[in-house]
Amino acid sequence: MGAPRTGRHALVYFIPGNPGLIDYYEQFLSFLSTILMQIDPDVVYDIFGRSLFGFHDEDHIPFGIDGSEPFLVADQVDALYEDLASRRIENSFDESRIGTPYDFVIIIGHSVGSYLTLELFNRHSRDPSDAPHLNLRAGILLFPTVVHIAQSPKGRQLTRLRWVPGLAEKFYVLAWLLLLLLPWGALAWMLRSWLGFSPRAAEVTADFLKSRDGVRQAIAMGLDEMDVIKDDVWDRSMWEMDMGDDPETTPDFQDTATPEVEPLVDCNGSWMGDSTTCGDAPEHDPTKFYFLFAKEDHWVNTDIRNEWIAERRAHSEAAGPASRKGRTEIVVERKGNIPHAFCTRELVAGWVRDCIRKIEATMIPHDDDDTIHYSDDEDEGYSDSYDEKIYWDDERVY
Repeated sequence: MGAPRTGRHALVYFIPGNPGLIDYYEQFLSFLSTILMQIDPDVVYDIFGRSLFGFHDEDHIPFGIDGSEPFLVADQVDALYEDLASRRIENSFDESRIGTPYDFVIIIGHSVGSYLTLELFNRHSRDPSDAPHLNLRAGILLFPTVVHIAQSPKGRQLTRLRWVPGLAEKFYVLAWLLLLLLPWGALAWMLRSWLGFSPRAAEVTADFLKSRDGVRQAIAMGLDEMDVIKDDVWDRSMWEMDMGDDPETTPDFQDTATPEVEPLVDCNGSWMGDSTTCGDAPEHDPTKFYFLFAKEDHWVNTDIRNEWIAERRAHSEAAGPASRKGRTEIVVERKGNIPHAFCTRELVAGWVRDCIRKIEATMIPHDDDDTIHYSDDEDEGYSDSYDEKIYWDDERVY
């Protein structure tokens, strides 16, 4: 990326869904890394993604030995927080920065990884003493399952395992016996030929299905998700950006109900999202969480999702100082072009890149002639090799 002008280093930490295998996201993360290099070199971005714990046989004692059990949702939060807090800068133009903490962290979560992302933010906001160096700046949540997952179409199917006493706990044994009859090569061929998996996705899935503990881990965690992911129980403060309490200097929530993003303009050193007004503009208008929902998602109950979005909007419009308002951007893709399992979609990486550009614009000082512009075309959607596009919902920011 070249030498950063500000010397800032950021960690982009990716958390997968369930099955929690980072290998599914190789193409997505590779493309994201490439397009992040196109951002002005004010920040060096290191992208790190890891599988959820328990999905690789080598990362744990075999389940059932010495009390070893699958990792449930709370276990994932604990393990991910410890892993995230341990991350340090490994490469830098400034050698004195090597081995030091990152200046800020952006967490990206997919599916249940979005719920885990919010739990990490919530844990750190309640008690940062275990990782005082950790600066969690923003979360980007892709096809998130954050409330009442058991009420989704797939959630209802999964909970049926509990209709027969003991079946849910031992279903993995039945799956293991069935898969035992299939050689790895035959399984990978079936995934490619019958289910339309890409060659790489078929390999990853075959490895997962033939692993010692992978299926047991996925089922156990999935059932726990049905029990844990219910009401929005996070503190209101978690959704807020700590910007001080002065209403004269803290920007209020702005509802940008059009698909265009106004260019950021320089008004005597102040940055804002309105290209037509200067004067008493706030210094920045940061967003804390960015959500991208599919139009229809088999792991999301649409009615419950819409109610939850309305709650986020009400928080953003509540009376009081701006520092006590929620700062969340929510996009609902309204053409149905993107499935829940988006992993090979480059257009989603483009949307993530623009979220990160917005985050950077609120944090990084710019020279007077460094005005940042977003073209209209960039924010109307992103096309990929499948000639698909993200179309924004009419109301985007809540």
